[in-house]
Amino acid sequence: MRHGHGGSDYIIMHDFLDAIWQGRQVPLDIWKSLDMTLPGILSVTTLSRQDAWVEVPDPRSWSWPDLL
Repeated sequence: MRHGHGGSDYIIMHDFLDAIWQGRQVPLDIWKSLDMTLPGILSVTTLSRQDAWVEVPDPRSWSWPDLL
């Protein structure tokens, strides 16, 4: 079976759906997902600033109702 990322996309989706169907906590919650995604997104800012340090914010400190 040939898929992008060696099939890991399928495995992650399977584990996520299985946790929902079984009533268990999902393996990757929103916080873990943001912790892994934000640095990659902000790397573009770092590059545009000639490799200047960019602070990665902690999404747990955001006021969520203000973002909606």
